[in-house]
Amino acid sequence: MLGVALAPLLIALLIPSDAGFGIDSGAVWKIVQQILLPFALGQLCRPLLGQWLHRHKLATTIVDRGSILLIVYSAFSAGVVNGIWHAVDAPHMVALWALVCAMMGLGMIITVIAGRAAGMERPDLLALFYCGSTKSLATGMPMAGILFAGQDVAMIVLPLMLFHLTQLFVCAVISQRMAMRLEEAAAAA
Repeated sequence: MLGVALAPLLIALLIPSDAGFGIDSGAVWKIVQQILLPFALGQLCRPLLGQWLHRHKLATTIVDRGSILLIVYSAFSAGVVNGIWHAVDAPHMVALWALVCAMMGLGMIITVIAGRAAGMERPDLLALFYCGSTKSLATGMPMAGILFAGQDVAMIVLPLMLFHLTQLFVCAVISQRMAMRLEEAAAAA
């Protein structure tokens, strides 16, 4: 959540005002309204609704995954409509994807090293690993829409879309390998 709160401030600091990317002065408040406030309200309502939500886990899972699917769909649809798949040629797309993979790998390595340095147990380390590298498109798309309103948001979030697809694939492969290791360990015991 700290990243969501600091993102507009970092963008304002890192992107010069004469770069042609106008950051809306009300962007921070819009991000609070669309991302942080719903999160805070959900946490406050958890004691009241937690048991009901747990009993209706299938429905909440469908809504959760459906909302992520809609965000991803809207991001890629905007990209298709704006022609980003034709605007970026294959060598540049490969170079961008390689950079995205390197950044994701570095982030995952730093997350694991930090967790180990903090003395985390394996279950906590795994939670840190997955949570530390995910939620990129679900929070990034709404923030980009707010921060870069009126601009070609699809082109701006192209690296984010590539990151999201890559992290889904990488985390799925890692999860499958970990599940096989657990099954092998259980069978050996």
